[in-house]
Amino acid sequence: MPAQKLLELLADLTCPIDPFVFAGFGSEYQEEYLSKKDDTFDLEDRHIEQFFRSCDIEETVSHLFSILITKPTDFYENLATRRSDAWDHSVNLMISKASEKKPEIVSSVFLRSAHENPRLQKKMIELLGYLDVKISFPILQELESLWKELDQDEKEIFDFIRSEFSKQRNL
Repeated sequence: MPAQKLLELLADLTCPIDPFVFAGFGSEYQEEYLSKKDDTFDLEDRHIEQFFRSCDIEETVSHLFSILITKPTDFYENLATRRSDAWDHSVNLMISKASEKKPEIVSSVFLRSAHENPRLQKKMIELLGYLDVKISFPILQELESLWKELDQDEKEIFDFIRSEFSKQRNL
């Protein structure tokens, strides 16, 4: 699946509903979002699942981490910058969904990316909070010594992962 299709899906997940959508020029996702037939989370999940069924997960994970590390500088830059929180959420959500299918690939790319890009500590820790604890806890253990000077949000993510892992282990 070309990176372009991935960027188009991220744009759909990130775009605000504007007059063009009301006029009938929105994407399938935007039209469904506007109709409110489905819960927003179900709608996101369904479109992400549909995308993953038509692509190579390994290639997509690689593209997702590239996008996480370096936001696009083309047409999509406007969305990635002006709607930064929604864009980051969509990228993190897609990586999280990919980790449910191929945890070993996501874990491997995550570790490599974190080691190669220590300046992105905050972004990587935020992503860690999206992942299932079975994946995030081993990553946390391996990278904890790499990450320094944690802010309160980062500490809370670490504490949550440790707590959830402990609960699952005690079940």
